[in-house]
Amino acid sequence: MTARENQEELLEGSSGPVKVPPAPASKVTDERAELSEEPSEGSIIAKAQVEAEQTTSESGGYGVTPSVVTSAGVTEEPLTPRSSPVASIEQYLRSYLSFPDDRYYLPLTLFAILEHCWEECFDEVPYLSVSAMVKSSGKTRVLELLKFLAGEGKAVLAEGSITVAAIYSEIEAGKVILIDESERLQDPHSPLRPILNGGYRRGQELIRKIGGVNRRYSIFSPKVFAQIGDLYDTLRDRSIIIEMKRRASRTRKVYVQQTAKEDGAKIAAEIARAVGDRIKEIRNSYLNYHNLYASLDFLPDRDAEIWKPLFTLCQVFAPARILELNRSAIDIATLKTLPPRRFEQLREQEAITQKQEYAEQLVRDALTVIGAQDRTTSRELVMGLRAIPTSPWRCYEGVGITEISLAAMLKRFSVEPKTIRVKPKGEPNSTAKGYLRAQFTAAAMASQSEKDAATT
Repeated sequence: MTARENQEELLEGSSGPVKVPPAPASKVTDERAELSEEPSEGSIIAKAQVEAEQTTSESGGYGVTPSVVTSAGVTEEPLTPRSSPVASIEQYLRSYLSFPDDRYYLPLTLFAILEHCWEECFDEVPYLSVSAMVKSSGKTRVLELLKFLAGEGKAVLAEGSITVAAIYSEIEAGKVILIDESERLQDPHSPLRPILNGGYRRGQELIRKIGGVNRRYSIFSPKVFAQIGDLYDTLRDRSIIIEMKRRASRTRKVYVQQTAKEDGAKIAAEIARAVGDRIKEIRNSYLNYHNLYASLDFLPDRDAEIWKPLFTLCQVFAPARILELNRSAIDIATLKTLPPRRFEQLREQEAITQKQEYAEQLVRDALTVIGAQDRTTSRELVMGLRAIPTSPWRCYEGVGITEISLAAMLKRFSVEPKTIRVKPKGEPNSTAKGYLRAQFTAAAMASQSEKDAATT
């Protein structure tokens, strides 16, 4: 017997059955209209609680479709078929970004969804700290992709030199703040620090006297920082750390900004539709998270606070991946046990990384020059390297590669010049210093094995 038949049977009296009146046709429409209204900051919690009470009172009411309780314990109204943009976002990010570990893709995917609902749904929002030890690691690209996924006019990408007035204006416009080259924020006297330190929580304001009148500015908004090294301690504590490494990827798509922007705009529209369909569920899931789902007490207090919005979105849009997010969250949070690394301290690492990359290219180019031969002299190899049209070896270190610098670069792969026979024995100059092809083949295999190990 259905819930409605039960209801009619209970209402049936001696004078015959009492007809259950149908629900007003405008009821669902009115509820969606309410969701489209932008709530004030102070009314969000109260409104969500009222909605939760209404959902409970209506669950068996006159003609209202009974609510469905999912396996995760979430009560939701099956108004429309539910869609999730998670797969589209993650595929988009994976096509343009290459991380040293897969743990970062799901949090970034959920942050892209958060960009569409943070004002209406959350009382705290995470910051992201996109950091690397060297330049050209893809930090700026992360910021650009997040801007595209936020949708037109929903995020602003600026440098660390952004002014206080400009950041106030962008936050007031409801934008996600993306700050590149944020090493400049290390200055303890930076006027941006008060805005950033408190801006992850709703209701935080700064007061400035303008024309003799005190004016209050909201500083609440999601923010993403990209820099070499780590943020200063207070801001790092409020951030989810995204570690980048400079590395070549054989699977990454060639980045054309206009194409990435157009693709991102299509996905942003998909995110907006999905969020619009489930905005009440997101809000109620966030407010009642600890009643509905497993606790986040495996994370330190501050991290549990900033990760909660992402866990909420995962429960709504990808509940099957909660265990994956658990693992990513604790791993990323534990990265904060590393001592902070400052830009000034990483200059030596930048030089080491650059030399390593040139050495790896040298091995590949040497194999090209040797071709099918089994050996070559040092002199012939240097001449062949300089002759490659697209090689850096004509101007390397300002003078071009020499036999001496060649040997120095190859030493890191345990490749050293040998005395090799180049003419039949007994002929003049039948031997010379040079290399065997097998030496470079072994070096290339060892180098690739190290890269593969770093990505697993």
